[in-house]
Amino acid sequence: MKSQSDILEEADEIIRRQAERRNHPYEILVRDVMRKTRERLDAERERLDAQQPKPRQST
Repeated sequence: MKSQSDILEEADEIIRRQAERRNHPYEILVRDVMRKTRERLDAERERLDAQQPKPRQST
């Protein structure tokens, strides 16, 4: 059975690896591209919604 300090050490290592991966230049680039793409899609959706007459909601 693992001691508490072993478990904490493992958790620390996992957190450190995840932080390194998140701050890796490729990961930052991917997040940036995804964010910009999402912004463009949202803007396009808003533009199309503005052009489209709103269908009435039947209650």
